[in-house]
Amino acid sequence: STYQQRSKQMPAQIPLEFPELPVGPAIQTSRNTVDLRGMYVEDALMHLDFSIRKNRRSVLFIVHGEGTGALRAGVLKKLKEHPLVSKFEQESPMNYGCTIAYVK
Repeated sequence: STYQQRSKQMPAQIPLEFPELPVGPAIQTSRNTVDLRGMYVEDALMHLDFSIRKNRRSVLFIVHGEGTGALRAGVLKKLKEHPLVSKFEQESPMNYGCTIAYVK
């Protein structure tokens, strides 16, 4: 068949388990932002896990606020341990109270 002939001619592609994320500036929108301010740490971490699983292969902006730092500490611990998070950038002078996560 024609399909078999084409598949023999085409080089085998190496499957990538997690392809690279697009390169470029991370732009915050309502679709890639999860606002955890005002939540209890346990509730916020469940909400964060749901958001990570929903936003596969994207950039996720996590707004945890400043406050006492308990929520931020819980978020950072969760991001370090989560298998779908390839890396994350902690808050900076440009984005106080917000951490950026790169989701596989």
